[in-house]
Amino acid sequence: MTARTATPRASGNRTNQKSATAKKAERRKAAQRHAARIRWLKISVGVLGFMALAVVVRQASAPKNDAAEVTPEAVQAIAKTEFPASEGTPVTLSQFQGAPLVLYFYEGQSCGACQTQLQEIQGAMPDLEAAGAHVLGVTMDPVDVSTSVASQLHLSYPIVEDVGHALGSAMGTYVPSGHMGAADQHSVVVLSADGTVVWRNLAGTTMYVAPGDILGAVKGA
Repeated sequence: MTARTATPRASGNRTNQKSATAKKAERRKAAQRHAARIRWLKISVGVLGFMALAVVVRQASAPKNDAAEVTPEAVQAIAKTEFPASEGTPVTLSQFQGAPLVLYFYEGQSCGACQTQLQEIQGAMPDLEAAGAHVLGVTMDPVDVSTSVASQLHLSYPIVEDVGHALGSAMGTYVPSGHMGAADQHSVVVLSADGTVVWRNLAGTTMYVAPGDILGAVKGA
């Protein structure tokens, strides 16, 4: 008995089957690649959407830097007002006239970025003092809280209690509804030797003012 050989038709069928299987596999791989691209696009859109929402929320809740102006009359009106200070003796703005004065306004003890800024200003104190400047931290926190903060952070400059946000209102840093509620927003104000406001950086959004910028403002005062 002789072996049966594949007929041309059978051979063609097997070739067609293999070709169909290969095409199905290729279509399946293409579908998987397409699905992967769709998943990646959805994830990317989701991440971008979340980031955009975070920016909008932060901008909506952050104090507006152009919300308040400073007038010489407002500054002069509080120049002799006494404010409780962490070092125990009340201070006035007028007692610092004759030299530049740096006022660092911040939201309060619970603000981590504010404590970092307090420490960075402390680190810049040798340069600021060499430029003839005095420094005051300013917050609406009760003075006993600020006394504790000044001690913990080893500050060489006092922190004053901005009673009734008088200083913040006069310097244009107080906001009634910021991301930390009604408070003096994170800002630095520099007064010249005659008590005039010569520089402000309202940093309620960035929560940071570079010490080098402060020093530059003092030298230019």
